[in-house]
Amino acid sequence: MTSVSSNKDRSDRRVAAPKILLRDVELSYQNKTRDELVFGPMSVEISPGQTVALVGPSGCGKSSLLKAIIGDLEPSSGTIGFESESATKTKLSVVFQENTVFPWLTAQENVAYPLRLSGLSKRARDDKANDWLSRVGLEESINKYPAELSGGMLQRVALARALAHEPDLLVLDEPFGQIDELTRLDLGLLLQGLLAETNITTLFVTHSIDEAVLISSRIFVFSKGPARLLLDLPNPLGLLRHSTTVTEKTFNDLRNTIMQTLIQDRRSQ
Repeated sequence: MTSVSSNKDRSDRRVAAPKILLRDVELSYQNKTRDELVFGPMSVEISPGQTVALVGPSGCGKSSLLKAIIGDLEPSSGTIGFESESATKTKLSVVFQENTVFPWLTAQENVAYPLRLSGLSKRARDDKANDWLSRVGLEESINKYPAELSGGMLQRVALARALAHEPDLLVLDEPFGQIDELTRLDLGLLLQGLLAETNITTLFVTHSIDEAVLISSRIFVFSKGPARLLLDLPNPLGLLRHSTTVTEKTFNDLRNTIMQTLIQDRRSQ
């Protein structure tokens, strides 16, 4: 039986979901005299395996929307739910902009740490951690501590830890925001390839239009606050992407569409 969970019951919010359903979702906060709308209303369906980029001006509510979807923030109105044939709880992984790896653990130990709850033996956990570290290009660094790794390498550890958990939903909030442009390109290509391979439903916030186009299969473009959805764009780029993808006409046409939309919205102030 297909079911949709309501935002009234947070305990049912994380069920395995072929679709994430947002119906008339609004986010607001209370000032001294009244509720102030900061986001919405928004109604969309996100299909399994999609990688959805959230792009818009700073402070428009992108990160708040992520928090609402994973159940950490209650919408002021509307519903957020999951439609599923399964009653299995959704496994969630989150990667933030800030470094969240444990400094007292090696790269391998960081990736293996959340796997302890899965019931795997230590040998199996270590093997899985090593496999994912290899897949993110850190096979030579499994026994290094965070202090011995660069910022880009630390984010690779964070990605390996998130993906080793085999989540149904991966949430990324500016994961490469503190990394130089070329390293961001490398990590974006790495992430896009892994997501295409694993088919994990992914939502990620970014202030980089190039990053959104490079990684995503779908892009939400939001206005200035109170934010509304300006564009819901499918990404026509193929699954196989390279560093030269950023020079292709399809890439630049999509980038320019997003940029022009944001500029026009800004000028409408």
